[in-house]
Amino acid sequence: GFFLQARSAVDTSNTIAYGEFFNFPTGAQAVTCNQNAASATTHTARDDKSQIVLQWRTANPIGNIQFMLTYVQTFNTFWVGVKSNIITGPGSVTVSPTTPLSVLVETISTSGCGTTKGCYRSPPGCTGQRCQYIATYANSGNDVNFELLYRPAPNTGNNWWVALGLSDDTKMGNDTVFTCSRYGSQLYFNNYYNDQRQPQPISSSRAGVRNVFVSYMEGAIQCSFTRAKVPTSVGTISVPGAIKNLNDAYHMIFGFGNSAAGGSLTYHRVTTPRVSPQAVNTANIRTVNAVSSKTLTKVHAALMSIAWVWLAPMAMFCARYMRAFKTDCAGTAAWFQIHRSSMVSVVVLSITAFIIIFVQVQGWSSAADAHAYTGTATVVLALLQPIMAYFRCHPGEEKRWIFNYAHRTVGVLALGLGIATVFMGMDLYLLDLPSWTTWTLLGWCVGLGVNVIIREGIKIYKRQTVETVSADIRMENKGDEPEAEAPPPPPKNEDSEVPAFFILSFVAIATTATIIAGII
Repeated sequence: GFFLQARSAVDTSNTIAYGEFFNFPTGAQAVTCNQNAASATTHTARDDKSQIVLQWRTANPIGNIQFMLTYVQTFNTFWVGVKSNIITGPGSVTVSPTTPLSVLVETISTSGCGTTKGCYRSPPGCTGQRCQYIATYANSGNDVNFELLYRPAPNTGNNWWVALGLSDDTKMGNDTVFTCSRYGSQLYFNNYYNDQRQPQPISSSRAGVRNVFVSYMEGAIQCSFTRAKVPTSVGTISVPGAIKNLNDAYHMIFGFGNSAAGGSLTYHRVTTPRVSPQAVNTANIRTVNAVSSKTLTKVHAALMSIAWVWLAPMAMFCARYMRAFKTDCAGTAAWFQIHRSSMVSVVVLSITAFIIIFVQVQGWSSAADAHAYTGTATVVLALLQPIMAYFRCHPGEEKRWIFNYAHRTVGVLALGLGIATVFMGMDLYLLDLPSWTTWTLLGWCVGLGVNVIIREGIKIYKRQTVETVSADIRMENKGDEPEAEAPPPPPKNEDSEVPAFFILSFVAIATTATIIAGII
C-alpha cells in the first residue's frame, strides 16, 4: 500500500496537503486532507504493485512543494516520509517510476566494498539483509560521502539509532559523531561532539554536513550524507579537535542503541561501540575491522559472577552446615579452610572487578543506575569481613559473641546484595545479556533457597526434639534403683554434608559458567 500528498518545501512544519490528484489509475483513489478533496491519494487494494503513475495539479501558485510518500511492503517493512525532489511552480506534474523517488529509497549496498568505497560490516563479509551494521565512506573531491545502516533483531521495536564516530584514539571522548535515528514515524539526523559523557549537538549548520537522507526500510534504520573534509562552519562548538579534519586519519567508532522522543540517544548496546584498532584515512579504500570496546566490562561481569554466584554461597554453606567436617587441613579444620579461602577469593575478585569497571567507564557511571550503588555497597561489606576477622576475639572469650553476630549479619547482607546486584547487571544495556542467563541464575537462587529452608527446618526440629527429651523427667518410686544415665548421642558424622556440598558446588559452577557464556 501507499499514501502520497504534496506539501510545502519551504515551511517543513506545515502539514497542509496542497493541490489535487486526478485521473486516478486502477489501484489508486482520492483522499480528502485538510478539507481539500483529492489532496492525497492511497491504494484501493492490498495487492502487490511494481509501479503506479499518478497525476497532480494546483490551480493557485503555492511556491515550492515536495511530494511526501509512505508505502508498505509488509506489516513490519515500510517507509515513512520519503521525499521527492523540490518541484517549483504551479501546474500538472506526473509522478512516475523515473522520478528521484526510486533513487532516494535505495537500500545501502555492500557492493563495491574494498574497491570503490571503504566499508565496515557486521558480521564481517556480510551482504544484503544478512548485515546487522554497515558503515561506508568514499572520497569525492573535497568531500566524503558516508552511509550508515543498522538492522535490529526481529521483535525488538522500531525506535533505534545508528552512529559513526571519528576519534583520535580508541576511546570515546573529543569525537565527531554522526547519528541517524528513528522514533515513532519520525526520522532524524544529528551531528554531535562527544565530550566523554554526553553528546553535545552541533548547531543547525551541521558543520559541513549536507545531502542528508534518512530512511527506515527493510527493517533497518539507514542514512547517507556528505561531509566536507574541512568545514567552513563549525556551528557552536569551539572545543579544539571537536570538528575533525577529514584529511587526517581517525579511529572509527561504530555504535547503535534505542532512541527516545525527538530522536535523542539512549546508551549504546554492549556489543557497541566497536572501534577500529588502526586509524583510518578516508582517502584509502579498505575493509575496516573493529573490536569491541567492552572487553573490560565483560571481565568485570565474569569476575563478579564467579565471586557472588559460586564462591560466596559455597563459603557460607561451609560455615553454616559443615562445622563437623574437622578433618585436619594444614593445621586447621577443613571446613574453615574452605570457608576462609573462598571468602578471600571473593574479596580479591570483587575489588579487582570494581577497579576494572571504574577504568572502563572512566569514573562513576550514571547509566548503571542502582546497580552501581548496590555494587559499591557489596564491595564495602565484603571488605568489612576480613577486617572484622582480623580483630576478632578468640573462641571462648567473653566478647566473642559480638563478632559472631556481626560476621554473620554482614555476610548474609553482602551475599543477598551481591546476588541482587548481579541480577540488576543482567538487565543493563551495558551487557545486554540473553534472557536465559537471568532464568539460569533465578533457578540457582530458588534451588539454593529451598535447600537452606529444608536444612534450617531440620535443625530446628532436631533442637526442639532434644529440648523435649531433656524436659521429660521420669518419676521414680522410693527405694528403686536409679537408672543409669543415658549414653551421650553419637558424634555427628563429619562427612555427612560433604556430598551435598559437592553437589551444590557443581550446580554453582555450572550456573556461573552459563552466565559467563552469555557474557562472552
